[in-house]
Amino acid sequence: MSDSQLALLVDVKNALSEDADTPYSERLERDRAFGRGLAENLSAADQLLAWWRTTADPVSPTAGERVVRLRRMVSAVLCLIGALLGMSLSTIVFGYDGAYPVNLFALLGVVVGIPFVLLILTLLLLPGWIPGLGVVRDAVSGISPSRWVGVWLDRYSRLNLFSTYSDQRRRSSFARWQLIVFSQWLAVGFFLGVLLVAWLLVVVTDLAFGWSTTLQADSAVVHGALNTLASPWSAWLPVAVPDLELVAASRFYRLEADGLSSARAVQLGEWWPFVLMVIVVYGLLPRVALLIAGYWRLRLATRSLLVADPDTAALLDRLALPVVGYVGDASAEESVDSSSVASPPSVEAGVTTQALVWNDAVGTAAATDWLSANHGAQLAQLIQLSVLQDLAERTAALQAIDKEVRRIVIFTKGWEPPLLEFSDFLELIRENVAADVSLMVVPLDVSGVKVQAAERDIWARALTNVDDARLYVVEA
Repeated sequence: MSDSQLALLVDVKNALSEDADTPYSERLERDRAFGRGLAENLSAADQLLAWWRTTADPVSPTAGERVVRLRRMVSAVLCLIGALLGMSLSTIVFGYDGAYPVNLFALLGVVVGIPFVLLILTLLLLPGWIPGLGVVRDAVSGISPSRWVGVWLDRYSRLNLFSTYSDQRRRSSFARWQLIVFSQWLAVGFFLGVLLVAWLLVVVTDLAFGWSTTLQADSAVVHGALNTLASPWSAWLPVAVPDLELVAASRFYRLEADGLSSARAVQLGEWWPFVLMVIVVYGLLPRVALLIAGYWRLRLATRSLLVADPDTAALLDRLALPVVGYVGDASAEESVDSSSVASPPSVEAGVTTQALVWNDAVGTAAATDWLSANHGAQLAQLIQLSVLQDLAERTAALQAIDKEVRRIVIFTKGWEPPLLEFSDFLELIRENVAADVSLMVVPLDVSGVKVQAAERDIWARALTNVDDARLYVVEA
């Protein structure tokens, strides 16, 4: 599911990039017409897929399919690299020349202990629960091979998805979980390589394990610690649980000159089930679990990004955007022929529309009539705002907007140039409403009806400078 959504995201973004040279008014009119032809209750992904198949010229394999295949290949290569690293390390830490046994503490500390600490740090840094650790997370990810792979994938796909922690929250979530997935494939390969070499050495050589420490450690204390370590499998695999006699017999000192007797070497070889189980339970399984969780979260992040990426979000809004028809004030000398205005699509249940009138662009009665005709089921109270009001007053009015609002219609005077004060007003609106709320700017002429096409295009071009993916200029 994640693969198909990622492929669709890449293909749609590429199509939108190629479509960028088309004038905004033409795109808006085309996408409005296409959206009205879509079936009701169609999911966002299906809407994007239908638009892409109609607008683009799909070839096989598509760019998205190539990116998905490349991502799979990268995962396999990372797993292979991890396996080679694990096999190389195993030949060192399992090194046994027959004079002294393999030191259990050194072996497990290097093969399991250090990776387990890194895993705990990953879990602590990932959710961002501890303030200030985001900088540490970004610094660590900057030296991660997975991050380098993400940079390369971004260059290949000509997108900005896999490697960066951008300010866009959903894109950042996608990149973070993709990095986690890549990292866990590397780790899973590492432990598989370690286990493969360890098993081969157990089968074809006479490995002997022991423990050694400078500290005055009692064998009973060490036995208790190792039994605690073996508690996850002690009930169903007792052969992998060392007893006190084995622990006591396994301590060695490198100053011993006589080496190991054959009987003692056989006894010390009984450690191998415990060693392999520690590597599996504390090394491999947590990485497999995090890999599965990473894929699950990556799938959610991909689905969220598919509909929330600035480019695709703008397209979805154009597909669902109602054809705004202005009813006209009762006192207006001119009105729009209602037969020439297409009926807007019905609003989903539970979706609330808010209207703002900027600088007395239209009368309250006319604006209310229009909103009632188009969004009567979920109509929020109309708010009149003006540049003559102070910032505190405008902010208080915007903060009172219902949190359930998902679309805001802003009536403004289209015959006036789009000044900086209006851009500041839009930014103030965005600061006080949710990021997924669509802002529909409706410029009107002096008679309270729609402006000419040239004036509308001036507003559209001017507002492209406002960094807001859900801001649109629509025709009244």
